Amino acid sequence: MSLLDVRTAIVDTIKAALPASTMVEAHRGRFDSVEELKRFATRAPAVLVALLRAPLNDATEAMPRIPAGWAVFVVTRDIPQLARDAGAIALVEKLQLLISGNTWGRDDTSAPVSIDASNLYSDRIDNLGVALWGISFEQTISNPVLDQAALDALGLFETFHQDIDVAPADGQIDITETDTLPQ
Repeated sequence: MSLLDVRTAIVDTIKAALPASTMVEAHRGRFDSVEELKRFATRAPAVLVALLRAPLNDATEAMPRIPAGWAVFVVTRDIPQLARDAGAIALVEKLQLLISGNTWGRDDTSAPVSIDASNLYSDRIDNLGVALWGISFEQTISNPVLDQAALDALGLFETFHQDIDVAPADGQIDITETDTLPQ
């Protein structure tokens, strides 16, 4: 199974376990700006699954292992029946119990270890009207398989194309070049 397959399995399992009103999707990584968080504030409650690290444990060539580091981010906002922090804590508890021991229906993933939930509160986040928590865990993937479809999609880089406006710049393309890159 590829890392992308594992992430999809995690997303699908969480989505099935939570109310339909909770947005659950894959995410690219950590939040590094308030602006990025704003995109999810209006869609809260939201649960976002990210792969944060994937060191290769190649102690045995016969069966390589990747002790992948995952994060599940929880974004909530105030609703009439529940304050944002209480909603976040309720979701975090549910997710921790769901993550614990879960192999996502696969036989090539171990049970998650080092499950740790952290409140990512800051006054800048609070001023957005949301609560943000992160749940991290490690899960070993045995004998990972490359996602050939994803690799093939990167074939976009087989060629390089550029249009050049030679000085003096006049808005007219003077040189067009397309090169096939060695693979």
